[in-house]
Amino acid sequence: MRIAFIVGTPPKKLGSLEQWVLGVCAEALRRGHTLDLFTLLPVHPVVQQELDRLGVGFGSIESLRAAPVAAARRLASYDLLYANMLPPRSKVAFSCYAAWPAPLVFVEHCGDISTPVAPLRRYLSRALDQVTLLRVNELVGVSEYVRGRDVERFGLDARCTRVIYNGVDPGRFTTEKTPNPNGALRMICVSQLIPEKGIDVLLRAMTLTRAQDCTLRVVGYGRMEEPYKALVRELGLEKRVEFLGMRDDVHLLLRDAEACVHTPILEEAFGLAITEGMVSGCGVIATRSGGIPEIIDDGVNGLLVPKGDVAALASAIDTLAFDPALRARLGAEGRRKVERAFTLSRCISEHVDCMEQVASERRSAPVRLRPAPEAAARPAFSVSTVPAQVGPQGVPADTVSPRD
Repeated sequence: MRIAFIVGTPPKKLGSLEQWVLGVCAEALRRGHTLDLFTLLPVHPVVQQELDRLGVGFGSIESLRAAPVAAARRLASYDLLYANMLPPRSKVAFSCYAAWPAPLVFVEHCGDISTPVAPLRRYLSRALDQVTLLRVNELVGVSEYVRGRDVERFGLDARCTRVIYNGVDPGRFTTEKTPNPNGALRMICVSQLIPEKGIDVLLRAMTLTRAQDCTLRVVGYGRMEEPYKALVRELGLEKRVEFLGMRDDVHLLLRDAEACVHTPILEEAFGLAITEGMVSGCGVIATRSGGIPEIIDDGVNGLLVPKGDVAALASAIDTLAFDPALRARLGAEGRRKVERAFTLSRCISEHVDCMEQVASERRSAPVRLRPAPEAAARPAFSVSTVPAQVGPQGVPADTVSPRD
């Protein structure tokens, strides 16, 4: 089978996203398929070296975008198109729709931002949604939240959808922590620096904590970096908050943290940074949004707070700061949850399983109006085990829409 694996974000770090991309490529090749990868540029040199070593063909999404008609003809020659992180009405997405007869899987990683919309625009958008994915054989959501949202939004037959949770490699992370001489709570936040991720909420919460010696390291990049640094100065947090930028060694930085905080104000699709914190034995605090409650069982393997609630977030930080035993318990249970449900090997295997199943079925009219409720069960599919993949940990790229 010839597969076009399309990933609408640049693999420009050495992180969990890049591990997943390389792992899917390696597993597809191991099963005897041919695979070409299309991503945004730039590509990290180490990632490119591994692609070359594996024998993976490569093309840029920029080249598809520049010549959409030629792109559709090129994509039509594949036995399967496996599209990730593409806005469903983007130019590249339309090239995929036009690439008949290649079966198409649309993998949805995007969170949901609720913004007021005028009634007429809402009606027209709804009408377009009903026809946008008519050429899609299967829709994969990275959480039940995403799958349910898109079944409703696009009027999908739920039998043509499934959930494949994101995964991390537990072997890349350790629960051992570096010594903490003064005992103050060390926090880390791994995130895109965009408004939807709620970093400003976290900074304001730090001014309300009783634990005024707790510190925060912010790892990531984005258009809000300078405004957030200005807010740190305005709030007088210069000695407590550090911005580290884009890093390839987040798996090592997590050793220097007892708490991992993730506070999006959008409906988060999944929360890869949360699973990275959990598998590192951190006490995790996150907002109750989107697919996050599917990862965190509140009070068992992490703490959930309402979106945008500064006071509740400050209280949760104090809870972890003054209760080391609770931190340790949450961290241990968090690692167990990841090892049980969110491993990278499981994630990779399920994605390649999906590729093989859809290509073999080659449904001619895959996405239909929603059936009667009793017929809307999601099909079961097998999960095999693959070896742990290469590459250290990181965070998703800052793309057009917040994705995780």
